[in-house]
Amino acid sequence: MKSKKLLIFTDLDGSLLDHDTYSFEGAKKVLNKIKKRDIPLILTSSKTRFEIEEIKEKLQIDFPFICENGAAIFFPKYLKNYLPKEAKKIDKYYAIVLGEEYKKILEFKKRFNIKGFSDLSDEEVAKLTGLDIKNAKNAKKREFSEPFLLENEDLEKIEKEAKKFGLKITKGGRFFHIIGINQDKGKALNIVANIYKKYFNQDILVVGVGDSKNDIEMLKSADIPILIKKFDQSYENISLKNLIKSKYPGSKGWGECVGVVLKREDAKDIFFKAVEAVLPQNVIKDSVKLDKDTLYIKNRKYELKNYKNIYILGAGKASGKMAEAIEAILKEKIKKGIVISTEEKDIGNIKILKGSHPIPDEKSFNGAKSILKLVEKIDENDLAIFLLSGGASALMEYTIPPISLQDLQKTNELLLKSGADIDEINIVRKHISMIKGGKLATKCKSTAAVLVISDVIGDDLEVIGSAPCYIDRSTFEDAKEVLIKYDILKKVPKSVIDVIENGIENKIDETLKIKKKNIEHFILASNKIALNAAKIEAKKLGYKAYIVTDKMCKEARNIGEDIIKRAKKVTYFKDFVWLFGGESVVHVKGKGKGGRNQEMALAALKEIDDYENIEFLSAGTDGIDGNSNAAGALADFKIYEKSKELNLDIDSFLENNDSFHFFEKCSNLLITGYSGTNVMDIAVLIKEEPKRKE
Repeated sequence: MKSKKLLIFTDLDGSLLDHDTYSFEGAKKVLNKIKKRDIPLILTSSKTRFEIEEIKEKLQIDFPFICENGAAIFFPKYLKNYLPKEAKKIDKYYAIVLGEEYKKILEFKKRFNIKGFSDLSDEEVAKLTGLDIKNAKNAKKREFSEPFLLENEDLEKIEKEAKKFGLKITKGGRFFHIIGINQDKGKALNIVANIYKKYFNQDILVVGVGDSKNDIEMLKSADIPILIKKFDQSYENISLKNLIKSKYPGSKGWGECVGVVLKREDAKDIFFKAVEAVLPQNVIKDSVKLDKDTLYIKNRKYELKNYKNIYILGAGKASGKMAEAIEAILKEKIKKGIVISTEEKDIGNIKILKGSHPIPDEKSFNGAKSILKLVEKIDENDLAIFLLSGGASALMEYTIPPISLQDLQKTNELLLKSGADIDEINIVRKHISMIKGGKLATKCKSTAAVLVISDVIGDDLEVIGSAPCYIDRSTFEDAKEVLIKYDILKKVPKSVIDVIENGIENKIDETLKIKKKNIEHFILASNKIALNAAKIEAKKLGYKAYIVTDKMCKEARNIGEDIIKRAKKVTYFKDFVWLFGGESVVHVKGKGKGGRNQEMALAALKEIDDYENIEFLSAGTDGIDGNSNAAGALADFKIYEKSKELNLDIDSFLENNDSFHFFEKCSNLLITGYSGTNVMDIAVLIKEEPKRKE
């Protein structure tokens, strides 16, 4: 998970600049934020470069700009080494020209009875455009295009003739324009975007903002297209799936929509920084050090000369990446390793096996058998390092006979859908397993260090991965009570009931009750650590930041609603961020697709309604939410507007637990892929506040 570098391409007249006054007053707050973030703002207009220079000076920016409807791109000197060979020096710039020479355009114009800027005096241009005389003069300094007014001539006829001449006609906010056939704002955008991709050496996210026909190609080329309402309250006719439409015309609409995009990207950046702080490669690098033959794990020292062999074992969504990181430190010192994760590959002497999540399968069983066999071979003179993270409960499993794989899968499915929390689910899992609840620890004879990435509230070692190497205070009686509480005692397979009843009657050994002295646990990453990193990033972005809780655990939709209700009432007189961590629950009643984070965001969206100041994001740090391929979703008033435009009923989607398809239609899923870690969920709320009145 990594943020993309934002680029903003914007039309001027009717978009960033108000139609009548040419003011950008309504966009000032957002422009200031863009400047603080050092986001390239690429002015993309039908205006001449001389007009754009005046505007750049007012905005105090030094970025490339695109003039005369994509005819030419002018670059500042600092981008010189990233430009193609065809870029040529023009005055203080390096330029890429896509348009035709002005004299060719004037030669064509003479064929028709149309009045262009070349036919008008400075005063006439000023009167037509509302510009002052200085800017009217700059508007007349055409290099690649000719704005004109259509009077008695047939537009279709002009367009046909223009094509023969290697030209075309496009329509702006006020005038028609004669331009080169091979130019448009979209082509120019792509050129600039590719140059900036090389300059920043990272992926980029392109925002395009416009209001007129001549902006359509730019909007089509943008990742995030924004259509500004025209001064007459109409919209240009364009249909794009992820199009954002402004509620207001001109600079106010510009500030409204670009402001939303910035809040969305800020929320993502904050979330990504949280995840980055708990990535296995980062936490192991920070916590595990090798100095010759001394291994340091946090403050604990292991003299490797005292051990015959080093073995690596592990299970969990993050265990594969943990294995890569530990192998990079210990390398050939590792005798053998078996780790069960979400992919299959070999890393040095460590074999990573693939299990299944959230329901164990045959691979989970086979992997667990391999782990058990290896543990039995490890003796008192060895050092075992166990890599444990969330997901281990399903990825590594081997049941107490006569419970079959199918029996286990049925039981897991019933538990996950019952509404039981993770603690309760694990109580049952532990008491039908030969690995969980310290069962693996009872088989370990060697010194062992368990490196833990916590995915549970409070970092309780009894819960993480169902505690294969730690004590367990729950009992067979507790397991039976969970099944009774959620009314699934009569639904689980008979073999499961038999094992639990035999345990209650002391015919099967209980889980481990006394901590083994030869095994030490180290928590390397947790939701708290992720939240602290998120808080630091939020402050860097200029927000007041607060960690509200790392113990979020109630019904997802209730949490989403409550957060927004509280946020609406709070006023700090400064833009602020609230951070939440934990793992909510969903009582699944419908047949839809989604997860707890998407459901929380959908419930939040219902409460946000058309409230403009709030952005909300909820996502799983592992990158996968529920039965979907999304990490989570975002919610704000623009998404609410989009849902109304598409006639989507939030209540219906909530009732069917189908948050994924709702946000898919609104183009606001957060899709990241597997992160390689798992410390539960992070929710980010951003609220903008008005400045205090003097």
